[in-house]
Amino acid sequence: MGETQVAWRHHYIPEFYLKRWANSKGQLIEFSKPYGPSVKPQRRYPRETGFMDKLYAIEGVPEHLSHYFETAFFRPVDTKAATVLEKMEAGGRNFSATERSAWGRFILSLIFRHPENVSAIKGRLAHDYLETSPDAERAYRRRRLPNDPRTLREAMSAERTRPALVQHAMRLLASTSNSPKIGSHLINMRWGMVSLPFHAPALLTSDRPVVWAYGLQHPDSHILLPVGPKKIFFAVNSEAIQLTLNTMDPSSLARFVNEQVVRRAKKLVFGFSDGHLDYVQRHMGVNPEVTIPDQLVGYRRNPRS
Repeated sequence: MGETQVAWRHHYIPEFYLKRWANSKGQLIEFSKPYGPSVKPQRRYPRETGFMDKLYAIEGVPEHLSHYFETAFFRPVDTKAATVLEKMEAGGRNFSATERSAWGRFILSLIFRHPENVSAIKGRLAHDYLETSPDAERAYRRRRLPNDPRTLREAMSAERTRPALVQHAMRLLASTSNSPKIGSHLINMRWGMVSLPFHAPALLTSDRPVVWAYGLQHPDSHILLPVGPKKIFFAVNSEAIQLTLNTMDPSSLARFVNEQVVRRAKKLVFGFSDGHLDYVQRHMGVNPEVTIPDQLVGYRRNPRS
């Protein structure tokens, strides 16, 4: 595999995160629906899934600049978060402001960096950019040359993929993934890790892995993220919710998290083994609820879908 191809492979579900579900050969199970409604399990290396070529690329600029947002923003986010996760897995509980900031930024990136959101941001900016006023259209018609597009909107549409527009979209994506308002609250919440016993169901993850209930200021607000087949990271506002998570029946907690991440999946679910096939087939993408992360990225569910 060439280095240029690797550079264009932009992971929205990072390799270091998916490696927690890998077996001794370094592979995990990817569940997807490549040919219709049937879920197909496939063994993949983490580098082979959870990505889209040129997802964050800026078209029309020199190659060394085109994947700037992947190399200068998302890759450092993942690298720093991987170090924090290793500390969590080793039992660490006290985190520096820098470590909390790194992990909080990673949580937000999982919410905002997926392909549907990137496409929505680009589309929204393109739509706004193409908005014209009647006065502007009249002025354009007065100076329009015979071979020019018929309307100003048509003329502008030809420029909608210009590098500046895509670059602005990527900057917007990076800024939302690095939101000071959300991030500052998240890093000051109560953090912890729940380790599930052997008898509890193994956890799954997906291309929508963050479970977020209630607004940030709500006392019952909680953020859950499966970080392995038997581990759940949590961030909560209150001691009562923290106690609930730490004392909840492990099997019930595992089933709750699995249901959330699988029902909200768009295209991919991940697990340690293909023994989850029947479960994923029943629940993958079925009637997903509009959650806090969905609202933050402007998600609107099509009632006919």
